[in-house]
Amino acid sequence: MVIKLLVLEKKKSINEIAEEIDIIDLCINPIDGLKIIKECEKSFKCIVIQPHADNDALLSYLNEQNIPYIQGCLLAALKIYR
Repeated sequence: MVIKLLVLEKKKSINEIAEEIDIIDLCINPIDGLKIIKECEKSFKCIVIQPHADNDALLSYLNEQNIPYIQGCLLAALKIYR
């Protein structure tokens, strides 16, 4: 398994990432997370929402758009599936 980590540091949009995206891991303010997801034009398989990175607006949008997501700590989940 190859894990590629890309961070939005100096980029203004997730759309500026040249590489293919498999998973979007949200570990930011949910207002900013919702903005990133709404602006995203790239395809991806799933969103992981870390603890405290969710709110009702974000979850409602994901459900309305039928976007697959997982809520919870990704590191804790990886320990379960080892």
